[in-house]
Amino acid sequence: PTVSDCTFSLNTADYGGGMMNSNSRPTLTDCAFLGNTAGDGGGVFNNFSNATVTHCTFRGNRAVSGGGMENYVSSPMVSNSTFIGNGAVDRGGGMYNNSFSIATVTHCTFSGNSASTGGGIGNRGSNATVTNCIFWRDSPDEIVNLQASTPTIRFSDVEGGIPSGAVDGGGNIDLDPMFVRPPDPGPDG
Repeated sequence: PTVSDCTFSLNTADYGGGMMNSNSRPTLTDCAFLGNTAGDGGGVFNNFSNATVTHCTFRGNRAVSGGGMENYVSSPMVSNSTFIGNGAVDRGGGMYNNSFSIATVTHCTFSGNSASTGGGIGNRGSNATVTNCIFWRDSPDEIVNLQASTPTIRFSDVEGGIPSGAVDGGGNIDLDPMFVRPPDPGPDG
C-alpha cells in the first residue's frame, strides 16, 4: 500500500494501534499517528515488513513495547519524521527494533518519549543505522542495545553521548539542540 496525508488517531489494537504491516512493503508519507494504543507498536507495527516512512509524526502513542513504532524481523527506512511523547511499558518508547530488524533512521527527532528501557530507541538482537538524528529528553535513556545489538550512529545529537554497544560512526555530538519550544508531549501529558 501507499498511504499519504492521512491521520491515524485514538485507535486500539493488539498489534499496531494505528497500522499493522505484515509481509509487506508499505510507503507512508506525510502521515500522523496520534494517541493510538497497542500491545506491540502503538503507532505502527511492522512484522516481516520493509516500510518506507517519510515526513511522518508519531505523537502520544502507547504500547507495551514500541510506543511509536515496533519492528519485528523488519527493515524499515524512516526519514524526516518525529517521535514525540510516545510511551512503552517495556522497551522502545519512540521505536523498538526487535529480532533481526535492520532499521535505517535518517533526519529524525526523538524527544519526550519514555519506556522502562530505551526511551528513544530500544534495540534487541537488531542493528540500526542512525544518521543526522536528534535524541533529547527521552526517559530514562536515549538508546539501549540488548542481546548483541550493534547500531551505527553517525552525525547525530545524542543526549549523554553514544550508548554502550553502539558503533560511533563519527560526527556525533552531545549538545542541547535548543528546540524553539519544548516538544508537545502528546494527549497524555
